[in-house]
Amino acid sequence: MWLRRTTSLLALALAACLPSVGPSLRPIDPVEPSPLQWERVMPRLVADADGVTVATITKIEDDWTYDAHCGIISQVMHRCGDLSTTEKLTLNTGQQLWTWTYGDFGLHKGERALFVWHYVLAARIFECQEHGAMTSQGCMSDRLPSLTEDLDVLPVADSARVAELRRTP
Repeated sequence: MWLRRTTSLLALALAACLPSVGPSLRPIDPVEPSPLQWERVMPRLVADADGVTVATITKIEDDWTYDAHCGIISQVMHRCGDLSTTEKLTLNTGQQLWTWTYGDFGLHKGERALFVWHYVLAARIFECQEHGAMTSQGCMSDRLPSLTEDLDVLPVADSARVAELRRTP
């Protein structure tokens, strides 16, 4: 009897260490910016971009390196807060892009789009937590080409318009 209880407790403790389930995956096509967004938001977004790529997503995978992990017990006790999930996208060009999501994840394998990406410094949160560092200041960071907002993924038909914005000083 005590062996069964001990085994159950050990299984429960191990389950608390497992990463939480990621966002729900549901394909969403790139959205055309509104005329107001083209006028006010897109010029700055494109000017600040580190790169623009037209490509097809060939692979999407979870990348726990940059996520805080939250086990089952922490989830049940509502200690997780707003956790993001890091997704690493591999494009048919061989380039890799990272994106963070808090809910539904709309990009999908086979999607062809215009990606407007920016470099961001991303702390290795998972590794940091495993080593007991208390803040991201004590963690290693990586400079990653990333998609940080919805307008970073545009329909391919917008390529000429974005190219024109990149040429405008």
